[in-house]
Amino acid sequence: MTLVDIRGLAHSYARTPVLAMPEFTLGEGQHVVVTGPSGSGKTTLLQIIAGLLLPTAGSVMVAGCAWASMTPAQRDRKRGRTTGIVFQSFNLIRAISVFDNLRLARQLAGRKADDVYCRGLLDELGIGRLANRLPARLSRGEAQRAAIARAAAGEPALILADEPTSALDSDNATLVADLLRQRAKAGSTGLVVTTHDERIAGMFDLRVRLNRLP
Repeated sequence: MTLVDIRGLAHSYARTPVLAMPEFTLGEGQHVVVTGPSGSGKTTLLQIIAGLLLPTAGSVMVAGCAWASMTPAQRDRKRGRTTGIVFQSFNLIRAISVFDNLRLARQLAGRKADDVYCRGLLDELGIGRLANRLPARLSRGEAQRAAIARAAAGEPALILADEPTSALDSDNATLVADLLRQRAKAGSTGLVVTTHDERIAGMFDLRVRLNRLP
């Protein structure tokens, strides 16, 4: 099954081209790392794949659906059920605990409550002891790992991770990259990771490099 199918993609901000991708496909269970310098459109690409941003030109299909053919509410529902996202800003819900962030992610994905699964994710990332903390009481590295656990909590068909190791030391960066790949492999989940981090870029068999547009 093809999870992501991109054709003739182009995007501009204020008439300044920032991204061009003639063709890109990602199949069920495939994992790809996207590298490139700042300003090459890595975050823009993830936002477009997630349906958070509609491109200036081209078509984007995710799990058989075209984002452009949906209303914003339809895109939100589809995203919640198919895609786990690790944002650079983490976007954890600040009013509820780390553990409840994971439980909510499962609910939005239409999954049955599974506290054992959620606690297992936190334990694997070395933050099980922080399950009852509010996000504001986490360090940046802890929040990054919590965001990764939340992205995996709904057992999505597709995980998108934007610079998921930027705040982590080498040991935790490797741990996080391994967990993302293992979780994706176990669920036949597609995985797209953007990174500047050569510590983890070499762990992926599929690699796409973006360059700044002239």
